[in-house]
Amino acid sequence: MIDKTSSIPIFRQIYENLIRDMQTGQLKKGDLLPGTRSLALDLNVSRNSVDRAYLQLEIEGYILSKPNVGFVVLDTFSEIKLTALPNLRKPQTEISDSIIDFKYGGNGFSTFPKAKWQQYTLEVLSSETDPFLDNKGNINLRIAIAEYLYRHRGVRASYEQIVVTNGYVYSLEIISNLLKARNPKSTIAMEDPGFPVTRNTLLKNDIYSKPLSYYNGNLELPENPKHNLQAVIVTPSHHFPTGSVMRVSMRQTLLTWARKHSIYIIEDDYDSEFRYKGDPIPSLQSMDESGNVIYFGTFSKPLSSTLRMSYLILPPSLLPIYETRYDGYTSSVSTLQQSIFEKFLVNQDYEKHIRKMRNVYKKKHDLIRTLCKNKFGECVSIHGTNGGLFVLLEVHKNTTSEILVKEAWKKGVKIYPTSDFYADGRKHPTVFMGFTDVSLEDIEKGIELLYQAWFVESKKPTL
Repeated sequence: MIDKTSSIPIFRQIYENLIRDMQTGQLKKGDLLPGTRSLALDLNVSRNSVDRAYLQLEIEGYILSKPNVGFVVLDTFSEIKLTALPNLRKPQTEISDSIIDFKYGGNGFSTFPKAKWQQYTLEVLSSETDPFLDNKGNINLRIAIAEYLYRHRGVRASYEQIVVTNGYVYSLEIISNLLKARNPKSTIAMEDPGFPVTRNTLLKNDIYSKPLSYYNGNLELPENPKHNLQAVIVTPSHHFPTGSVMRVSMRQTLLTWARKHSIYIIEDDYDSEFRYKGDPIPSLQSMDESGNVIYFGTFSKPLSSTLRMSYLILPPSLLPIYETRYDGYTSSVSTLQQSIFEKFLVNQDYEKHIRKMRNVYKKKHDLIRTLCKNKFGECVSIHGTNGGLFVLLEVHKNTTSEILVKEAWKKGVKIYPTSDFYADGRKHPTVFMGFTDVSLEDIEKGIELLYQAWFVESKKPTL
C-alpha cells in the first residue's frame, strides 16, 4: 500500500514492500515481478518510482533483470520472521491537517480542457478511424506537430523524423537503443546538476557516462571526448534544475564541438511554452546546420501529467537505424488518443490552452517570487525565475536541503531536496518547489509556514 502523504519517497515504499513480500514468502525465489509499467498503473504512481525501486533491489542483489523475461527474485526470505526485518518507517511527527505540496509535474485534471477533449473524443469515435499505427505514430498528428514546432520553436523537421512516444523515459530508451545499434559500447553524458530520472534511465540502460558540469549558462565540454561518448543531454532553454538559460556563445560552442566530434546533442525542451518575461528562447535544433540535434518534447506538462504523450525528432542520420531497429513495432500511444490530440492541435486549441495556462502559471510564479522576497529578504536567493513550472530556493543557513525539507514537513509543507540532482549527492541548503498543482491561497500560506519553520522556530530558546 502506497501512502502518498508520507514523507518516505514512493520508490522507497515500493522497495520496502517488495522486501517484506520476499521475507514473508509471498515472493519466492524464481518468481517474476510485475513489469514496471503495469505495477505503476496498479499503484497509481509514476513509472520512474517503480524503476528506481527495482534498480535499488537489483543493486542490492534481491532481484535480477533478465533480457526478454523481466525481473526475477533471486532469494527467498520465507524462513525469516517478519519481526526480523527492521521497521524502516520513521515515526510521523504531528503535522497540520492539510498538506501543502509544492510538487513538480503533478498537473492533473483541474485545468484540463475537458469540454474540447470530450467534443473531439466523440468526433473521433463517430468517424472511420484507421486503427493501424506505424512505428512512429499517426501520420496526420506528426504533420501537425511539425507545423506547430516550426511556428513556435523554429524547429525544422519533416513528419518522417517525428516519433510519438508515451513519455520522456520511453523516448530516452529509444535513443539508447539506436546509439547502441551504432556502437554497443555507446555512452550518453548529461548535465550536472540534472534530472535524476535521466541519470537513472541511463544507468538502467547501461549507457551512462560521466556527467558534464553545468554552471550559470555554461557547460564544461571535454576537449578530447572518449570514443564511446555518442550523445550529450542538455536543457538549454530552461536548465533543470537551476532554471538558467544556456548562453548563445555556449550554444554555438556546443554545436561546433558536437559537429567536430560526431556527437549527438539531445535537446530536452521540456517546458519551453512557459516563458514569463521576454520572447521564447530559440531551440538549439533551430540553430543546428549539421543534423546533430535530437529533439525531445512533451504535451503532458501543458495539458496533464495523466496524458502520456511526448515526441522525439530524429536527425536524418538516425532514421535508417530506427526503421531497422523498430521494424514491426507499433506506436506506444493509443490510436484513439493520437487522433483526438491531432484535432486539438490542428484546430489550435492546444495553443489557446497554452496561452491560458501561461497566465495561470505566471500568477503563481510571480506570487512565489514576490512573497519569498518580502518574507525572507536577504535570507534566501531565488533561482529559476522568469520561466518554467518550478523555482529553486537557496536558503542562507548552515544546514542541508534534507533538514530544510524535514523542518517544512513538520509545519505541513512538502518541498523537495536537491541532493538527487547532483551526481555526487552534495547537500546544498537548496530546495525545489513546483507550483502547477498548488493554489494561490496555498502558496501564500505555504511561504508563511516555511518562514516559521526555518527562521522563527530556529530562534526559539532551547530549554
